[in-house]
Amino acid sequence: MILVPYRRIIIHSAMPPVQVAERVGATVAPKRPWYRFRRGKFDFEGQIDEKKIKLMPVATVGTRVNIYFPLIRGQIVASGSGSRIQVIQTLHPITIVFVLGFFVVPILYALLHQARWFSIPWSIGFIIFHVSWYFAGFVPNAKRSEMRLRELTR
Repeated sequence: MILVPYRRIIIHSAMPPVQVAERVGATVAPKRPWYRFRRGKFDFEGQIDEKKIKLMPVATVGTRVNIYFPLIRGQIVASGSGSRIQVIQTLHPITIVFVLGFFVVPILYALLHQARWFSIPWSIGFIIFHVSWYFAGFVPNAKRSEMRLRELTR
């Protein structure tokens, strides 16, 4: 979905939930303040235990930090002799507010001040910005995070 980026992923693993949490947890750095991005040796930052996941990918040498990094939330559920990891990737709530603000505030301004000419180019420009960052920022980082989670839970 492009308006608010959203991906649902289910990963099946032969490992029990505790082992999944330990293995993924070895690549997770503690959460830092929202205005500071981490680079380097960790794949993710956030929290993980044998039941829930709340992670953000860490910028690597080949990636740049952007507000379209996916927020990864999910749960680890015991399934037969292994686990099922259910993950949802979406934008951080602060980013969603930021994106909606950039889209709605100028349109409201144009309507309240009867400057409708202003809302059309702004809306088109913002839609181009949002769609391009969806494909350039969210999708590649979401796929990279999914591949890394699949690799760690094999």
